[in-house]
Amino acid sequence: MFSVKKLTAAILLASMAGTASADQTVEATAADVAAKPVVEMPDFEAIRKQSEARRAALKAEMESRVAAHKAEMDKLTAEHETVVAVDSSIEEFRKQMDAEREAMRAEMDAKRAARQAESDKRRAARDAEIAQRPSCRSRQACNCRAASRAEIFRRDW
Repeated sequence: MFSVKKLTAAILLASMAGTASADQTVEATAADVAAKPVVEMPDFEAIRKQSEARRAALKAEMESRVAAHKAEMDKLTAEHETVVAVDSSIEEFRKQMDAEREAMRAEMDAKRAARQAESDKRRAARDAEIAQRPSCRSRQACNCRAASRAEIFRRDW
């Protein structure tokens, strides 16, 4: 017994070689078509629904990722603003400390200048007093105390 496929193949080969009749060729072709399994047409509506469901799932995932990213960015922006505010407050504090330091330095310089002026005034008064003494001939050679001690020592002898 020949199978349908083998018989169909033999008739088709014979028809191509020109030895088979037209009826045999048509029968072989019909048998070949009948032997093939029936191909079912895909259900395009089901495929479309499946595709739309997949697209909706991807869109929902994308929106959730965008929302998570936006929340993270808002969080980072808030942290950055906090850091900037702290940095600016630290900078304000530094400026304030620098201003206070400069004020204290100016005050100390003023006190130092006042003490120096007072010291210069006393020194000038003392030098004037020494210059007015009768024993002083010149300021460079002045040794009033030593001279007065020597005079006291000579008187006592």
